[in-house]
Amino acid sequence: MYEKNSFLFKIFISSYLDWKAAFNRAYLELGGLGERVLGFCDLRLPVNEYPRGYPFDSDEANFPVSNLRFLGLMSMIDPPRAAVPEAYVLT
Repeated sequence: MYEKNSFLFKIFISSYLDWKAAFNRAYLELGGLGERVLGFCDLRLPVNEYPRGYPFDSDEANFPVSNLRFLGLMSMIDPPRAAVPEAYVLT
């Protein structure tokens, strides 16, 4: 049993490290292109503790912020702000 669990653990760690490397490559490549990179995750919350209309407060974090499931990355071009061209001319 130990050998089987050890083998599965090695596969899990290998997959995790491959995934982590792919994540870092994507993040650095997209960020290096000047794009804003957003990560998305979710967590199923118990309805009895967080009913519809629950007043979520991101400043106080009155909800769980750990054990989230990573869903993916999205990148988008982050357009320069209106003041950027003026600041560029001044330099």
